[in-house]
Amino acid sequence: MNGKVRKLITFFFFSQVLATAGCVPAAVQEGETLVTAAPANSVLPPDANPATGTVCNPFGGGSAGRDQGLKGELFYLPDNLPKYQNVSDYIQNGTKIEADLYFDQVNVPTRPFDAGFITTDGQVMKTPAGNTLYEWFGIRFESKIRLTNQDAIGKYQFALIADDGAVLLEKLPDGSTRTIVNNDGQHATKFKVSSQPVVLNGTSELPIEVRYYQGPRMHIAAMVMWREWPEGATAYKDPLDGREGNDLFFSSNSVPSTPLAAYQQLQARGWRPVPAANFYLPNEVKANPCPETPVQPEVPVVVVPPTVPSEPSVPTVPTEPSAPAELVIVGFDATTTANSASLLWATTGASSTTKVYYGLSADALNQVADLGSIRAENHRLTIAGLSSATVYYFRAESTDASGKTVSSSVIMKATK
Repeated sequence: MNGKVRKLITFFFFSQVLATAGCVPAAVQEGETLVTAAPANSVLPPDANPATGTVCNPFGGGSAGRDQGLKGELFYLPDNLPKYQNVSDYIQNGTKIEADLYFDQVNVPTRPFDAGFITTDGQVMKTPAGNTLYEWFGIRFESKIRLTNQDAIGKYQFALIADDGAVLLEKLPDGSTRTIVNNDGQHATKFKVSSQPVVLNGTSELPIEVRYYQGPRMHIAAMVMWREWPEGATAYKDPLDGREGNDLFFSSNSVPSTPLAAYQQLQARGWRPVPAANFYLPNEVKANPCPETPVQPEVPVVVVPPTVPSEPSVPTVPTEPSAPAELVIVGFDATTTANSASLLWATTGASSTTKVYYGLSADALNQVADLGSIRAENHRLTIAGLSSATVYYFRAESTDASGKTVSSSVIMKATK
């Protein structure tokens, strides 16, 4: 492979990725084994960057810990290949772009997507035919799911919201995979659930692979969700399982996406996106490079040798202090009961004090608690006295010792 073909891509595509349309489902077989080899005649983008590129949180979100998150690979379809309608064909036959993608979670509600992928130097990625890449591509995510100390031990049910196709797989010790949720095929935003529980305890590690593909433009959606396994022989059969529509769960043409009644119904039945705190990198990935704070180089000390007495000494140049780490709120999430909400989050970069706001509308939040003057990096708060079967909105706000204040995004949760 020559130097030009070896040039690949470094991306920055904040809050953008994934697609829409049609309705042609394609099955994924239990125990399916992944094939990753790209065809020998694959053509790579002509204006790509070196293969050492790293993409951090292309869907947005906070920085994961050094051992946390999902690692992703991106594949696109050259013009000489069919427009496939199942995700495995994208992984097996598409052209792999040799860049490392890192995500803190998979939580992308339905929204428009037509800007394509943008490199770190501001260049829009083009296919060999000169087209912006915003359709006909696939992404493979790999991670491990663990429970946190705040999660209940027991059985869990998983689900996918996707536009277009997505499949959630368990990676087995022999190298094969087991399908947990199959939401494959070309379709609008669609909700699919698992029919078998996954048992998790305090030491469990669930190795997973999420495959997603974007068919024709114009909308995107990809969400990995879970809830505690419901009681009752048929309770796992959610009323919205298999339902689809770009304006069913979210208002598809608003940014940020606006949750609609169907999504609020899912929340009322316990569904929520798997939080960033539960995703850990696969064993073969040494570390997530994204949270790493660059170290400022030391200014060298210049000293004139003492053997030259006639020349005055040159004073030592003081070392510049390293830039302070950026204060960031990560992993902000909540679990609910019929009349309470337990909120959990962390701040990276510095310890901080924290305030919490909540209300019945995202635009009208009231301060409910100030965690006081004690600064910490891990925060937990329970709000009691809530109404049952009601949707609430929450936001955290943290302040470090220098007075810098940052806010989390607003999350929406329903009491039981």
